[in-house]
Amino acid sequence: MLMPSLYTPVLATLLLFGIETAESNSAEYNSTPHADPEASFLSPPQADPAPDPHTPSTLYLEVGDARNVRAAALQRSVGLFYTHSAQLGRPGLLHFSLLVDYSHANHFPKTFEDGPGSPASGSLDSSFSDTSRWTATFAAAWVFLPWLEAYASYELSSSYASYGTSSPTTTYSGQILGDTTLGLKLAHRFAQSFYAGMDLGLRVFTTNQSVQNIRFAFQPSALLTWNAQELSPRVPLILHANLGLGIGHNGPISLEQLSRETAWKTFAWNLTHRHHASVRLALEAPLPYATPFVEYRAIIPFWNEEDRQASAAFTKANPQSLLFGAKLTMLPSFTLTLGGEVNLKTPHIPSFAPSPPWRVFLGVSLATEPFVHSAFSPLAASQRLAAPPLSPIVGRVVDAHTQQPLPHVDIKLGPQELQSQHHGHFQSQALPPGSYTVEINAPGYFPKTQTLLHGENPNETHLISLVPSSAQLVLSLRRGNKFVLGQVLLRGPSPQSFPLETASVFNIPAGPQLLELIPQEGLAKILNVHFSPGQKQTLSLDIEAAPAAPHVRLVNQRLVLAEPLAFASHKAELTARGQAQLRSLVDALIRNNIKSLRLESHVEAQKTEAHAMQLSAQRAQAVVDALARLGVDAERIEVLNWGDTKPVAPNTVSKGRLLNRRMDFVVLEKW
Repeated sequence: MLMPSLYTPVLATLLLFGIETAESNSAEYNSTPHADPEASFLSPPQADPAPDPHTPSTLYLEVGDARNVRAAALQRSVGLFYTHSAQLGRPGLLHFSLLVDYSHANHFPKTFEDGPGSPASGSLDSSFSDTSRWTATFAAAWVFLPWLEAYASYELSSSYASYGTSSPTTTYSGQILGDTTLGLKLAHRFAQSFYAGMDLGLRVFTTNQSVQNIRFAFQPSALLTWNAQELSPRVPLILHANLGLGIGHNGPISLEQLSRETAWKTFAWNLTHRHHASVRLALEAPLPYATPFVEYRAIIPFWNEEDRQASAAFTKANPQSLLFGAKLTMLPSFTLTLGGEVNLKTPHIPSFAPSPPWRVFLGVSLATEPFVHSAFSPLAASQRLAAPPLSPIVGRVVDAHTQQPLPHVDIKLGPQELQSQHHGHFQSQALPPGSYTVEINAPGYFPKTQTLLHGENPNETHLISLVPSSAQLVLSLRRGNKFVLGQVLLRGPSPQSFPLETASVFNIPAGPQLLELIPQEGLAKILNVHFSPGQKQTLSLDIEAAPAAPHVRLVNQRLVLAEPLAFASHKAELTARGQAQLRSLVDALIRNNIKSLRLESHVEAQKTEAHAMQLSAQRAQAVVDALARLGVDAERIEVLNWGDTKPVAPNTVSKGRLLNRRMDFVVLEKW
């Protein structure tokens, strides 16, 4: 086995190289003038960012939140099981990971000649074996520049095989093998949501415990990542595509040696003696709590003429597999990954490690930032060497009084027009660090302009509190135990109309307000209220049944009562019937959109003219006071007293005196 001590100098050299790079660029940065940002609404931050050294938890985040995207290492570098990501994540993070996987092959051919189609393939004898393999991979990946990641991994594998159907069976326990991979990944964000790069890996194999049997393989890959969530938070999907090469081998180097190898050893030791290409595709969905993903891998061996002459089946063998898994991201800094792989095509061919029919795996990754408090922080060096990293602005809009979230609020952030979603959250497109001015407008709240300092903490959620410019009214109308539907009219400079249901909630402008309530069944009512900003008031009002025959009609711009308004004889007191007539008058005033009217007061003949004018004025005032109690402001009523000067019938009979004791209501203005 190749001892880990052989690789310690390599890892130490790689670490020191990153530190020296950051230190050497620190002085260069301090002597270089900084250019102003190009965007007119952007100003540079006044202080160096203070980064969060941990990957944030995704608990309680919403779908589409950029913080759901979790960069974590698994087998080697930042990415998934097979597929590497060109989106490296935040510079300065150091990822440590441990991955354990188990695979098993039933009735595996002991030799290549015993494979499918051979004479022995129809029986389960000693030519076939059951083979299991355990693998543990330790890896470290350091994103010490925004465009550069260095990684190293050490893989330990052990195998166990049993073959033969008789008892006892023959068993074989394979030796522990240690393989090491060192690599660099270069990646860059070339356009919004698009990342591309190159992975350069060198793998060192040991075919047994002798150092003389070390083999090398160069494994370059082209990487492409498309983060659809950067274009629209409503599409939380990330697509990865890798095209790789495997140049080199870790198995026998001649056909003579191949003849001495067995198929189950090739599987157990993961032997490979063919240059090959690989295609890896992956799709992940960064959601709160977890990120499910699916991967597809296909391997295409490169065959030579000698292989083609030996067997045409070799040239058609290209292992393919499909893998399903999920990254659990509920804990800060830690990522737990679990899943399984199913092989779609598992050929048994010489000199190439067969793929097991299935595999299960479990991995854990820790993200830390060991140099966050250091003068030569890799994050600081990355910001000095390259353009500032882009990240979205995340915020939450709440009511300043109740702290309740406000959805569907219009937000203008520079050229971007956003809207708060459920729970009041909003998220912009990826932006460089700086000061941004946001303009917020919401119905029922005062407009607000606020400056957000973006970049000091990329994981910060900016809180925006809006002060209510209106009150909240919860209103319901009833007749007995039954809710009454209808309409609410808000009168004034900015009239509004609202449908009225069982218990409706309205945002009413602060201050004195005139509300007219029009039920579908019953008499309409006027409600004069005064609201304070942010006040919440609940009202449940009883509705009076409408009379069978209408008491009031609108005729030629006059409200005509079916009968004269009922007063006590020779007095200025309204009877109960007169009060009921005025309630019907208010209903007609509301339903006909009448804003103001003139009240003309008449009385029957009196002893003197002065007494007639006095009684006429007193009765008119009684009507005005009664209407005021019903919600009709006195300023809406103009009063004209005629005394007994305009009789419409003789005063000598009681019926004539009743007709002369009248009130005329003339419409002056409508809403």
